[in-house]
Amino acid sequence: MAWKEAEKFLQQQTDWLRRKSLEFPVRISLSDYFSGGGCICLDSIGSGKPVNVQIDPHANRTRTSLENQQVSIFVSSEENQELLIKEACRKLACQFLPSRLQWAEERTGLQSKKIRIGDQRTRWGSCSPRGTISLNWRIILLPEELGNYVLFHELAHLQEMNHSSRFWTKLEEFVPGAKETDRKLSRVGKPVFSLGRTE
Repeated sequence: MAWKEAEKFLQQQTDWLRRKSLEFPVRISLSDYFSGGGCICLDSIGSGKPVNVQIDPHANRTRTSLENQQVSIFVSSEENQELLIKEACRKLACQFLPSRLQWAEERTGLQSKKIRIGDQRTRWGSCSPRGTISLNWRIILLPEELGNYVLFHELAHLQEMNHSSRFWTKLEEFVPGAKETDRKLSRVGKPVFSLGRTE
């Protein structure tokens, strides 16, 4: 396509591009997210816990505390606050997501071979043909129902490595109304997925 034709096409699509760009969530920091009421779900049963972020200039490392039905994150520096909060959340995910997955395995009768916790750019989770389930650390930022849905979704892939009708039938055994929950994850999860992005 010639450059002039491409420019013309782009100008014709201005309204569509503007509408689509408004669908992208406004990126906010983790500290703003938590101060605005964002929670962390560490367990598969029970509501999320509020998060209190505190600056402790005397601390030589970031630490977390799980007391009084809340998560406290103590960071040593305001300068690197976002990165330090993200690392604290990732450590919490590495600590609690394996037991949440085990909870889901007990309910499905399906067993993963290995679990990995990562910082995926485009996925909540994945399941390899060898039975490794990879989970995005941000699952702990989702409401409990949606976080559990991701776990059941990936476990269902142990039997069906696709999104065929057989896959959805299997997933429905664990999550009635799975397709509607999947659509809810797309809506609710979009702003959560942008949290902790530094680039």
